[in-house]
Amino acid sequence: MSRMFTFVPEEYAPSFAARDYVHIRRGLSDQFFGALERQVDDYMQSSRIENYHVGDKQQAVYEFPNRADCDEFIDGMARICGLDAGQIVIAERHFKSYDASANPSPLAHKDRFATQIAVGFSVRVREGSTLVLYPDSDRASNPFGSSTEYRASLDPSQYPEHTLRDSQPVEIQDRPGDIVIFRGSSIWHLRRQPANTVMLYFKINAFHCDTLGEDAGTLEWENRTRRLAEGSNDDLRALVPLLARRVDYIHQRWTRDWQQLYGVILRGKPHLTIDAQEFEWLRSMDGRRSLGEVLGMTDHGAVAAGACEKIRRLARHGIIDLTPSPAAADAHPVAVPARIPKPALLHPRTTSATE
Repeated sequence: MSRMFTFVPEEYAPSFAARDYVHIRRGLSDQFFGALERQVDDYMQSSRIENYHVGDKQQAVYEFPNRADCDEFIDGMARICGLDAGQIVIAERHFKSYDASANPSPLAHKDRFATQIAVGFSVRVREGSTLVLYPDSDRASNPFGSSTEYRASLDPSQYPEHTLRDSQPVEIQDRPGDIVIFRGSSIWHLRRQPANTVMLYFKINAFHCDTLGEDAGTLEWENRTRRLAEGSNDDLRALVPLLARRVDYIHQRWTRDWQQLYGVILRGKPHLTIDAQEFEWLRSMDGRRSLGEVLGMTDHGAVAAGACEKIRRLARHGIIDLTPSPAAADAHPVAVPARIPKPALLHPRTTSATE
């Protein structure tokens, strides 16, 4: 029996597949929505959100009341969006409470890269407030870790206030208890007249990306990787490696005298230098090939001296994850291992804005 939703997810799958968004009116059950309203007061009036006032809204990390609700959420989103439930990562789970003085006409933005799908539960919505989507214009995905960084990368002629001028928006007049689902990193969107509106937003993906570390399974991935990395060289080469969930990006840079440098950035952490060999290994890790196959694909070969120690270093620094079983095919941008059993849900905590 459903605890969270009032609908059959498969009934909305065709609409989402055709339009890349869906609005489900009164999609939250009375039982779940009532609990959600009570949680808003607990979260937003608590001292835990002090010092986390960002822009014209406050944010706090949400915790599912129980494992069953979390599982129902993952299963429902998988069935609507055509994703494998075992691959879904909840990369963000935030209450967002807009100030009474919030800008009534904010700029459109795209969510950060990890937001393959944005899911909004409407909790408190003032009269006249609408979610505005532009699903038919400029569908390039935001490749950055924030909407601010993405905007800064654009030429002014590419700003949405120019490129969307002649586009037809979709205006969703949501009400408390509604659910809105859309492709957050590729659809320009904004909340018009947001003052005093409270939303619970989830940002999910099926490509093993959790730079904030908010998915309840990420810590278990990290702990398991460190354990597996300490096995024998033979055992290590049998494992399947992939980029770790917390990796934000990998880059090449040149000094002013043109010395080349490779590096990995984990969100909130400084540049970690890797060498050209490690860079090529990371590019070859697709979540399907064993580590032995990855090492053998480079010019250095699987028996290169110190190769396994280099891999252990990458694991210890949180640059790669390791799993003993091959991943399911067809995930994007890389295949990833099936969802491992999750630990107990994280305790609620506050965080800064990460759109």
